[in-house]
Order: sequence, then structure tokens, then C-alpha cells
Amino acid sequence: MDAVPRALGQAWTDDTPWDVLTALTALDSRMAGHAGDRRAAEHVVDALGEAGVRDVTTEPFPLPVWTRGDCALRVTAPDERAFNAIALPYAPAGTATGRLVSAGYGAPAGFDGVDVEGAVVVASTGSPPGGDRVHRMEKYGRAVAGGAAGFVFHNQRDGQLPQTGALRGGRVGERPAASVSGEVGSWLEAYAERGGAAEPVSYTHLRA
Repeated sequence: MDAVPRALGQAWTDDTPWDVLTALTALDSRMAGHAGDRRAAEHVVDALGEAGVRDVTTEPFPLPVWTRGDCALRVTAPDERAFNAIALPYAPAGTATGRLVSAGYGAPAGFDGVDVEGAVVVASTGSPPGGDRVHRMEKYGRAVAGGAAGFVFHNQRDGQLPQTGALRGGRVGERPAASVSGEVGSWLEAYAERGGAAEPVSYTHLRA
């Protein structure tokens, strides 16, 4: 039997990829620079070795290590209400208070003619239909450039889960930033339309 068809067949029937994925997701944390990150690398090295890859090694390199602490998000007007949130990687520790402003998908059009100075900007994880993909770093960067006091990233999908991801590449960001679920995002968008205000608070740590 030819090697290529055999390999393709094995890819569909072998449990190894699922077993490796399960082992990785079972780790407490795989955030870069933390103990879980090292254990994840060890899992991958072992899996590649068992698959027959030769001379598999890991190479250490310096990296600023960000540690996620507690995070809180409160709407302060027109109602007082608390929501579950997590700090986005490389968010600075701090508190931001300001009126809620929606930037939609966080694309340039979402900021056109919108005054975000001193505001808490709310943006979806999604991208405009039919348009180019807009990365969270772009959304955060536009909010910061516009003078926003804080940034809230909400999942485009329902399911009560926030979506995570770095705000900056290996350095701490300029403004507090939190991530919330799609359901919370819907509430925040509604509060933004009503002239609401919010206060995202993050407690994080960055070490060299």
C-alpha cells in the first residue's frame, strides 16, 4: 500500500491527535512563560517523538511573562450592575471609568465619527461580513489611539464564554481591557445605546 494513502487513512482513524489535544486542554494554564506552557511543550515533544519525528528539541527564549489576576466589570449608569469578565493578556493593572461606546466590529468604520475620548470602548470579536478580518490588537489599538479609557472585547457567539487573546506583542498595553461573553456583550451594547457608563478593573502582573 502506498505510504501517502496509508498516512491519510491513519489521520482519519488514529486517536493520537485527539489524545494530544485532550492532554493539552487538561492543563490548568498554557499561557506563555508559565508552568503549563512548559508542560504543553513537553506533551508536544513526546507526541512528535512517538510519531517518529527525529531530533525533537525545545529552545528557550526570553519573554515578558504576564499573569492574569482578578477582573471585574461594572455598569455604573443608567443602572448599577456587575458582569463576569476576564482580563485580556497584557492588559495593565488598573481601573477605567467612562461612558460606554460601541465600536461595532472594531474596524475603521466603527470608529469613524465616533468620539471615544475617555470612553470605555466595546467591540465584538467578529469582523465585518464580507470584509477583511480585523484582529483584536487592531481594535484595541484604535481605541487607545482615540483616547479611550478602557476596552471591552465581547464574544461574537453565544455560549456564556469570553474570548481571550493578547492585546500587544510581548509588552503591556496602555489601557485596562476585559473580555466578556456574547450575552454580556449584548447587554453592554444596549447600555451604550442608552448612554450608559462602565468600569472595567483588572489586576494583572508583568515580569521579565
